[in-house]
Formats: sequence, C-alpha cells, structure tokens
Amino acid sequence: AAPALATHSLGPPPPLMPLPTGIETPAKGPSVSYAQQVAEAKALASTSLDGALQNLLSHEKTARLAADVGGTTELVKAMVSLCYDAKDWDKLNETIVLLSKRRAQLKQAVTAMVQQASTYLDELAEARKLSLIETLRNVSEGKMYVEVERARLTRILAGMQEATGDVEAARKTMQDTVVETLGGMDKREKTDFILEQIRLCLEVKDFIRANIVAKKIQTKTFKERREETRRGEKRREELQRPCLFAPLCPRDAASPFGLVGS
Repeated sequence: AAPALATHSLGPPPPLMPLPTGIETPAKGPSVSYAQQVAEAKALASTSLDGALQNLLSHEKTARLAADVGGTTELVKAMVSLCYDAKDWDKLNETIVLLSKRRAQLKQAVTAMVQQASTYLDELAEARKLSLIETLRNVSEGKMYVEVERARLTRILAGMQEATGDVEAARKTMQDTVVETLGGMDKREKTDFILEQIRLCLEVKDFIRANIVAKKIQTKTFKERREETRRGEKRREELQRPCLFAPLCPRDAASPFGLVGS
C-alpha cells in the first residue's frame, strides 16, 4: 500500500495588503492676476519691446508650470497685444510660434492666443495677413482644441487665393480640411464649408470630387434650413402685424407707445 502523505495545518492565510491608491497630487492654487506686470510691460514696450516681452515670459513660465490657466492666458494675450500695438509683425509671428512651443503649454492659453490674433486679420495688408494666417495655421495644426479656428483660417486663406485667380490652390486648401468631424462647429457652419468645397470643385471642373464631397451633406439638412427660414418669416409677420385691439385704445401723441397711460 502507498504510504499516506503527511498533512500539516498551515492556518488561515495572511490578510491581503491593500493596493496603492496612487500618489496624491497637490491641489492647484487660485489663479494669480498679473495686471501690474502687464501694465509695467506696456510702459516698457514703448522703448524696448524685447525687454517687455522677456519680462512677461519669465512670469508666463511661473504661471504655466503652476498650471495657472487664468494667469497664463492673461500673459500670453498681453504679449500678443504688445506686438500688435507696436506694429512689429515679424515679432508677432515669432512670439506666437514661441509661446505655442513652450514646454507643457496650456491648451486654454494657445486657444486664447489664436483667437485673439485672428481678430487682427481684417486690419492687415494682404502680405502681412497671409503671413499671420500661415503662422496661425501652422501653430494650430494637429491640435484638436483649435481645430475650428484652423478651419475658419483655412477658409479665409482659400478666399484670398481665389481672389488672386488661383482657384486650384483654393480648392486644394479647402479640400485638406475635414469639417464633418469637428465637434466644436455647428451643423450650419459645417454645411456652408462643405458647400464651398463643392463650389470650388465645380469651378475647376472636378466633377468626380464634387460628387464625392456632396455625399457628405444629408438632404434633411436643407429641409431643416427651410423649416427654420419658414418659422423666422412667420415670426416676423406676427411681429409686424398690427395689434387687434389698437383701434379700441385711445392714443396719446406724447406717449412713446401711442397709448394713454402707458
């Protein structure tokens, strides 16, 4: 017979050690106002723009590394504004590129910078406007949080190219942007963008591509537009319709509404 195996009682298993819950990160402090530093930089910019920018860059580094969204955004916008006020367009482009490439740059700061610089386009000459658009498009390339701003800049650039007679370049510029996947753009603006893409394809007689792009628009979109237009017209008619009780109300020329006691 086989020998019996000896059994030993090991007792209950030891309790399991709790799993680590992760390293707690310190809470972010409140946003710091840099109004005084910005005011000092504006005063210095009248004599030394580079010195004013360097002073703000040191404060921007402190705010950025502290994840201070409000402070970083304030400083970034101030530096862009200083370059614009000084009419130093080359420095404006350089500053935008520099700020966008800073280590651990905050998304909110980049978005605010692109949006503010975009407001300067209407006041610039064609060459400077084109240079600023290219700078902003390069800065926003591949960044989902400024994809809507980049699409709008692309449409402006395509319009400038078409105005110079280069319709093919305008078509290529517009065709590189896929607006149907942009989450921050409303349906109406997306539809207008795609219709512009179709129009440019038809201008260069690229009917195959125009047909492909046209399939991105659903027919119900135009039905919704017609319904919105119809509701708007009906609302305007109701507002312009005279009050049914107006003949029954005594009028007073001194009253702003033409009614006594109003």
